This record gives sequence, C-alpha cells and structure tokens, in this order.
Amino acid sequence: MSTFALVGAGPGLGLATARRFGATGHTVALIARDAERLEVLTASLSRDGVQARAFQADVLDRGSLTTALQAAGPVEILQFAQLIVPGAIRARRGEEQPGRTAERCSTSIRSVTAPVTSPNPRQTHREIP
Repeated sequence: MSTFALVGAGPGLGLATARRFGATGHTVALIARDAERLEVLTASLSRDGVQARAFQADVLDRGSLTTALQAAGPVEILQFAQLIVPGAIRARRGEEQPGRTAERCSTSIRSVTAPVTSPNPRQTHREIP
C-alpha cells in the first residue's frame, strides 16, 4: 500500500488522520521539527498497529522538507497539518510590523509548494478518477 505523509505532525487532527490512514494499511510518515514529539507520536501509532516512521524537518526549510519527503518514499497522500504563519498573531496585537507578517506568510506558502515543485524520482503520476 502507499504512504501517507503528515507534515507538521502534532497530537491533534493530523495524528487522528494518520491513525485512520494507517489503520487501512497505509504506511505513515510523520514529519516535524521536534524529534521528541515525533518519537512520542510514532510510538502512539505503533501501539495501534500502524506502521509509522518519523522524519525530522522544518517546514520552513525547503531543503530539509524535500529531503524528508524523499526519504519517506513515494508519497501518495500528503497532508499539511497546519499552515504556519509565524508572527501573524503578534501582528494583530501590534507587536510586529505588517510588512514582516506578509514576508512570513509568503515563506509559509512556499513551504507548502515544496513537495509538489521539487523533483522526486520515486514519485509517480496517476490520474484520479
């Protein structure tokens, strides 16, 4: 069966989705910055009989994210658990300049496009009916 990759893995909705795909036979690839959190989440899935692997990467670092996704193998299902917009909350409270927030939003959006714009020789294309 194929791989389900969860980018920005955390204990909430993303993990529940990973558990659901894993229960149907998909291999789960958890990708996040925090190695300790990844270890806890992977162990939780393993206890439920889900084949899960952890990959440490920063969603805002295109290179590390691309490397993690390639190491995960051919990913058929990709979920970003959250779109990170660092500083957006602070900007609403007047603690950050609005121009800086726009720059941070742009960085976040580019990180989401990294997996689909970076060549992955193991990735395949198929039509979805």
